Amino acid sequence: MKNLIQNPTLIANKMEVPHIRFDGNSPTLDDVMVDGKPEEWNHLQMDAHGLFLNGLWQALNQKIIDKTDINKKRQEVIQLFPTFFEKANFWKLEDAGAWEEINRRNSSSIAIVTCALGLWLKENSLTKTLKLNRTQLSDLIAKGLATVRRQIALGGESPDYDLYKDASLFRRADAALFNLVLPTPLPGLSEQDLRHTLAIIETLKRPAGILRYQNDSYQGGNYWIENPIKAPKKLVEKRTTEPNVNNEKKPSETGDASGLKAFLGRLEQLPPGTEAQWFFDSKLALIRLELRKLAILRKDQRQADQDLSMASLHIKRALGQMTGHKGNRPLITADGKPVKDWLLPESINTVLMDGKMYLLPSPIAPLNWAKASMSLALNQMMEALNGMDQSSMLTK
Repeated sequence: MKNLIQNPTLIANKMEVPHIRFDGNSPTLDDVMVDGKPEEWNHLQMDAHGLFLNGLWQALNQKIIDKTDINKKRQEVIQLFPTFFEKANFWKLEDAGAWEEINRRNSSSIAIVTCALGLWLKENSLTKTLKLNRTQLSDLIAKGLATVRRQIALGGESPDYDLYKDASLFRRADAALFNLVLPTPLPGLSEQDLRHTLAIIETLKRPAGILRYQNDSYQGGNYWIENPIKAPKKLVEKRTTEPNVNNEKKPSETGDASGLKAFLGRLEQLPPGTEAQWFFDSKLALIRLELRKLAILRKDQRQADQDLSMASLHIKRALGQMTGHKGNRPLITADGKPVKDWLLPESINTVLMDGKMYLLPSPIAPLNWAKASMSLALNQMMEALNGMDQSSMLTK
């Protein structure tokens, strides 16, 4: 961050910005190494920094950690963030975003940074302790909020591009827009703005889950089959008696798709209408429960009841993604291997065989992200149900 603050042109080099991907087995958080060199990866992911600051603030606010835990060295790091964001021009910066793909000006990335800055601005005592510049924070928040409002009004995630000249950058509906509401709603957006955002995300709802975005080629049809062109006639031939190991090397492991050539090359392999359907129903349930709180504040019980009903629907859809078998027939994943019952997969994938389409869980099962999201949704639904009597009294 210090290097970039001193020389902002470094933002153009994805390996010169703060790294967000490391070797989990390294005690010093070294880079993932490939052929003896740091793996080339698009580390330009501003949403990751925003999420960190958001989580840190919430941990302090909920007293999960104490202010005394923010020692001098940690203070020095936190103090760098506002100037880092400023020098990077985060409110108009094109970054890899939530899906680590081709750089675009993502509403989701700008929103979560703006939200984090807003949280730190309102924590007066800690802001004073850290000697954060409140004028600087306010200015950055205003710039971020202006961009998000403009792009949401234009249609969503990265709509401020020429649809014909920059088709790979232009995007409206994108599930990453949940960053505008989760983990906390972006201050400065109205309930109408947030409901408009929800309406955009809901266009991505499909029978078995939620798309990340239309024409998403990651885990698209037959993605997990080693050679889709010469795929076996019956998927059962791909089964194995070995358990589905989470970190097993797959024939089409996720790679860096941040370059235009790689991004478009992967897209060419996508059979139409076979995008992965992700676990995001639990996130939509959380969004509905968050908006329900705003409806209750307005004493709009009808809207609050509708939000609760829709949250319940999304939770049931999310539960429907859990693995399980029927009779003596074990369920298999999209790579043809058996999977244990009661697991939450990353997504539901499409497999094309003999002219037929099958919806099967991703081999990435279980996924901690999906489990955490489901746990949050269930807990918040229980809180909403337990407080229904109180919310009903508001209308009397």
